[in-house]
Amino acid sequence: MTRLLLSCGLAWALACGTAFGQDSPDIFAKPSEAVAQNSVKLRAVVIDMPPETVWVSLGFGFCIGAPYKKAWTKGRERQPVSLYAPAFKAGLEKAGYKVVTPGEDNLFEAEAASADYEAGAVITNIKIDGCIAAVPPFNSASPVRGDASMTIDWQIYSPINKQVVARVSTTGKAHLANSIPGGEQRLALDSFADNAAALAANGDFRAAMTASKRLADGFRRRMRRARFFLAAV
Repeated sequence: MTRLLLSCGLAWALACGTAFGQDSPDIFAKPSEAVAQNSVKLRAVVIDMPPETVWVSLGFGFCIGAPYKKAWTKGRERQPVSLYAPAFKAGLEKAGYKVVTPGEDNLFEAEAASADYEAGAVITNIKIDGCIAAVPPFNSASPVRGDASMTIDWQIYSPINKQVVARVSTTGKAHLANSIPGGEQRLALDSFADNAAALAANGDFRAAMTASKRLADGFRRRMRRARFFLAAV
């Protein structure tokens, strides 16, 4: 009985006590050493702007005359994640993060892709100013050049902990020097990608993406050592 109690005590020391010893430096490792171990997936995109907000203003030709304007009329509306996923991936992968895109690796189960973290984006402001090289009627394929800015409130969610682990606000910009078909949407998506890059550089985001993962990995390593010790006694 005494031997059993002693063995259990030593196993517990191995599992928990070493948290203050050799494994603890992992928590303070540089983000660049850890981000590749984590993955993140864009889970939701919402536009939330007051109705009647003018978000597109386009002059004609050389940007002369009264501009063509578009006002946001829908208040809060969910957007198709697939539209923004490539821009999200482009912004984050440059910083070394692994981005999971549903349907990209598994064509048969688009919703089966899991990630360590999930991101939700609430777009609170969009502004596109530029020129349109077309004649009415205008549509999403009309050639446009100009500038865009976008503000996003991000929520980073941990499926393992079942809680939001970080809230970050970012602003991104985009520029098109030459008119291209569908330029309006291109400006919006490029500014979304710039926001994703700003998210990747945010200290709160990096801490949430690395610390939790390293704590969990460290605990699993300590538990494996404890099980090995118990099996040997």
